[in-house]
Amino acid sequence: GSQGSGKLQFKSPRQVYYHSPNNTLYVADCDNKRVQCIQMNDNGEVEMVSDSSGREKALSMNNLSNYVRSVRIITVGTEEFVLVCPRGSVQCLRWNAANHSLSVASTLSVHSYSNVCWNPRYNVLYIHQYNGALKICELSNVGLLTEIASFGSNLYGRGLAYDSDRQVLIMSDDSNDVLRLYEVVDKTTLREMGVFGSEGSGPGQFNGPRGVVFDEAR
Repeated sequence: GSQGSGKLQFKSPRQVYYHSPNNTLYVADCDNKRVQCIQMNDNGEVEMVSDSSGREKALSMNNLSNYVRSVRIITVGTEEFVLVCPRGSVQCLRWNAANHSLSVASTLSVHSYSNVCWNPRYNVLYIHQYNGALKICELSNVGLLTEIASFGSNLYGRGLAYDSDRQVLIMSDDSNDVLRLYEVVDKTTLREMGVFGSEGSGPGQFNGPRGVVFDEAR
């Protein structure tokens, strides 16, 4: 890639999400206000993802309403949805195989920038809002986002990860240079467990942590 607004070009890409079932990398191309879909072909070359008619899927995801900070794929039942987080909202996009397009299934307004994390056990989406509360939302099999609870206030989280074995939600707090841990008690309840880390450059220390990923394979 390179800087720009063309194919395989980016302006301030903020997050990538790899979806293994279709070997596709989704890139939150922030300042271009779009999500790009790319993959490796059999020759090890990077190329844009196209549908059966040769049209690039990324084109139907262009021109989102605002700067895109994050993206991920959520599966509910047999349906797959693309969750994107432009500034001030979370949008759920549904892929239509009949006409090879993406449409907005629902939009949820949020405070400032946000990121999302999926809990498949309870079929809920955690949405953190920078300097705001953590929203807990249901996602239906038609892509409807519904807020069912909220937790905390003035949280400075930038990234979220979910440990399904231990039922723990992890938030990276870049203002306080720590990781915050929350026990997932049930579908709508979180309990604070404490913090990990401190400011610095040594082991277990952080300087403005912006993201966190939990490796489910380990």
